[in-house]
Amino acid sequence: MTSGTLVSAIIPAHNGEKHLAEAIESVLAQDYRPFELLVVDDGSTDETGTIANSFPEVRLLVQENAGVSAARNAAVKAARGMLFAFLDQDDRWTPDKLSVQVPPLLENPSIDFTLGYQRIFVEEGKSVPRWLETWGVGREHVGHFPGTLVVRRKAFERTGGFRPGCEPAEGADWFLRASEAGLIKHIVPQVVLLKRIHKDNQSGDQTVVRQKVFQAIRCSLCR
Repeated sequence: MTSGTLVSAIIPAHNGEKHLAEAIESVLAQDYRPFELLVVDDGSTDETGTIANSFPEVRLLVQENAGVSAARNAAVKAARGMLFAFLDQDDRWTPDKLSVQVPPLLENPSIDFTLGYQRIFVEEGKSVPRWLETWGVGREHVGHFPGTLVVRRKAFERTGGFRPGCEPAEGADWFLRASEAGLIKHIVPQVVLLKRIHKDNQSGDQTVVRQKVFQAIRCSLCR
């Protein structure tokens, strides 16, 4: 699919050699064109940069370790697109993510960002976290996460970007501030993100995530 509107796909990566190639390949497999792909090597000490550089389509940015929020914001500053889409180093997009999320933005100028559904899966060898046993592995639901987001440049700039120090709930913080800014969202009913739970990612520790989410909510109420 071609629309003429450039999308900047952004992957922040820190020591992501295990899954980064798979994430990049899921972006390159999109049936939407045109897009650019920026990978930010956030102070990695493994082969993250080498892996990213092995893909000719990737624009690699390198910075000292500053966290995922700072990495995404750095990519936004370097991006050329009018729309931004984000992916974590250990997750995957479905092939039609951009082709289902971009058209509503092009057809309706009042929409500031689109969201899609996500499906959580657990990496082989990782036990299912207790919270996910209740939630349900493979269950599909609307994802309020950066990986399900496609947002207009102007709308993203109105929020001030991702806020460093809120990890691993920087996504929740951004969506709260987007709501405060009056941004209009549109939800597409398709799965656009496959979110991986593994032994090294912060999503697996829901205690930490909940603490950060509550902190973001408190900050929102204070504002």
